[in-house]
Amino acid sequence: MTETPVTRLYDAMSRGDTAAMRACCAPDVRFWHCFDGVAQDIESSVQGWEGLIAHTKARHAEDVRSIPTQDGLVQQFVFVITTPTGERKAWALCVVVKIKDGLITRVDEYIDRAGGFDVGDGDVTTPGF
Repeated sequence: MTETPVTRLYDAMSRGDTAAMRACCAPDVRFWHCFDGVAQDIESSVQGWEGLIAHTKARHAEDVRSIPTQDGLVQQFVFVITTPTGERKAWALCVVVKIKDGLITRVDEYIDRAGGFDVGDGDVTTPGF
């Protein structure tokens, strides 16, 4: 897969490196979530990332599929976390990302937060795909 600011962002998230995550983003970036309709700025996003990192043992994207667009990309993937007790859970995600000058300027994130599923120890693919 070609490295993009999005792949760097999720790689940094898997390492728990919020400074590296921030470095992938333009200062005026906005992260919009379908579940609350809020477009967060970078400071609010970093707080959310820190909470996710603090409450999970591991987190990463699997089964990643990207489609370039005129001003960024659309990416579908399965986001997998490992809970503090070792349970692996996942959510199917789609993000529409705008990129300018090598930095993320906007992310529209589509996820059904109630749609998480257990994945056990096996490989993870998008359900039904």
